Amino acid sequence: MNADGSEQHQIESINGGGSYFTPDGRLAFHSKTMTSEICITDDEGKNIVKLTNNDAEDWHLKVSPDGNQIAFMSDRDGNREIYIMNIDGSNQKRLTFNHKVEY
Repeated sequence: MNADGSEQHQIESINGGGSYFTPDGRLAFHSKTMTSEICITDDEGKNIVKLTNNDAEDWHLKVSPDGNQIAFMSDRDGNREIYIMNIDGSNQKRLTFNHKVEY
């Protein structure tokens, strides 16, 4: 869709939620399949790339304003904590370390 609302088209059906557009027009979202994973796709909803791949729940993502990083919540270490990673899924780092749920 153009900025003025013209040329709208539906992207492919994606079983996911928490969707955010990156500054370059891609769509970051969490999948709702077996486990919740962070994914990214092009502006057509095709070419889906899984950025996380584990048995944990990875969700509540936010794309940084410059589009270079994604912050998200994960329970991969036994407790819901906040993580950050590069937009390509690399350099995943845990930011919080406590027994309370982080949002």
